[in-house]
Parts: sequence; C-alpha cells; structure tokens
Amino acid sequence: MSRRKTLIALFVLPVVLLLSVLSVSVATARTAHHDAAKSAIATPTITIQAFSYTVPASVRHGALINVVNKDGVAHTVTSNRAGKFNVSVPAHSTRSFHAPGTPMKYGFHCTFHGGMAGVLKVR
Repeated sequence: MSRRKTLIALFVLPVVLLLSVLSVSVATARTAHHDAAKSAIATPTITIQAFSYTVPASVRHGALINVVNKDGVAHTVTSNRAGKFNVSVPAHSTRSFHAPGTPMKYGFHCTFHGGMAGVLKVR
C-alpha cells in the first residue's frame, strides 16, 4: 500500500504544482494587462494630426496629459496664458505635461504654426 501512495505522490504532486503555477501566471498576466489598459484609458491625450489638435472634452486639474504628434513636423502646445503650459513635440513623437491646477478653459496654440489653436477645459 505505501508503494502505491508513493507512486501516486510522484505523479500527482508535480501535476498539481504545475497547475498551481500556471493558474498564478495567468491571473498575474490578466491583472497586468488590465492595469495597462486602465492606465491607457485614464491618461488624457491631445493628438496633433494634419496641423490640427484633437482635445479631450475635459481633464482633471493637475492631470498628466500626453501629446501625440502624428505630423511630420514639430509642433507645440503653448498656453495663451503665459506660464501655464508649454510643450514642444517633435515630429512623430509623444511628450507630456501637467494640466494647470486651476479649473477653467485654457486657450492654446502652436508657436510654429499660427493657424493651429485649441482649448483645454480643466475641471
């Protein structure tokens, strides 16, 4: 009888351990994927494409804002109110800045291209 138990332990125990490790790995991968997706959704983004801005409806005060430049030339996101925000974004790249701490609407422009303008609503 003890030999049978030993044989069962030799075959069953490794299978149980393997399944346990796989379960933990799958759970960890799902959590990491969920956290990455949640982070991507939570970060407001201003997109520059075809010499125009696409701006989120509003952002929280102090929030980190990504600026994605899809154009082949550099642009800026420069607040019309001096010193509130100013970020230069090279062609085909992404930069970030923090939204001002005071909730209100902030007009902004591109210092390189006079026809580019937008409004960032900070809540």
